[in-house]
Amino acid sequence: MKFKIDENIPISVKNLLMDFNFDTRSVYEESLNGVKDKILLDTCVREKRILITLDLGFSKSKGSIGIIILRPSKQSLSIIKNIINLLIKVLRKREVEEHEIWIVDETRIRIRKKI
Repeated sequence: MKFKIDENIPISVKNLLMDFNFDTRSVYEESLNGVKDKILLDTCVREKRILITLDLGFSKSKGSIGIIILRPSKQSLSIIKNIINLLIKVLRKREVEEHEIWIVDETRIRIRKKI
């Protein structure tokens, strides 16, 4: 699986995912920080990358390869890393499918399919 980390996600999350051999890029690497959501999603589709973000606005997006929205109780690095560790455990057993939106918090993952 390939991921793109949104600008609101700490760069250390990219490194954590890469430690588990997930092909991961940051919007900063491609100068995509600050672009409109549609441009970011189009780039993810073109690159076949799943977007990881804190932006709940992406839950209404259509035409994506997949989106993971992190919902920490507080936006602290330790909580976000705990969520990513939970996510990695699940990703080792199941891939994000096209058009799925995963909402991930500290205790669970909810999966919705957008058509």
